[in-house]
Amino acid sequence: HHVFIATKGGNVMVGPNRGKRIFSPHYIDGVLHESLKRLQTDYIDLYQLHNPTVEVIERGEVWDVLERRKKEGKIRHYAVSVKTVEEGLKALEYPGIQSVQIIFNMFRHRPAELFFPEAKRRRVGILARVPLASKAEMRRAVEIALPPRPEFYR
Repeated sequence: HHVFIATKGGNVMVGPNRGKRIFSPHYIDGVLHESLKRLQTDYIDLYQLHNPTVEVIERGEVWDVLERRKKEGKIRHYAVSVKTVEEGLKALEYPGIQSVQIIFNMFRHRPAELFFPEAKRRRVGILARVPLASKAEMRRAVEIALPPRPEFYR
């Protein structure tokens, strides 16, 4: 059996910068190598930038690092995980992108209308992100479907 290893980089998970997003080539290269060490592997099948902004995607400096690591065999494919259709469409402009993970669920349909056709045309894979919706979206749906009934709160 082959195990497909996918991981993400860009969101700082520990330390004083926890919660920030850093996409400098130096930082991404460092966390990529940390992932290889933690995962105890020589390569990662799919390395995704986690929540890059349109500006980060446009600057493109991080793509050079990922392309270099791909040529070295440290990653097999690189991709992005994004929140918005606009970020996804911008990422599709880069020929090295193999897939885009984008928020798509019963509450967020825009990707199906605007993003999916373009990804298909460019032969870029699509991964549904938050396919079962977030807690906030589910809570909102329940509130709409089941309005509060005062007799339950007496």
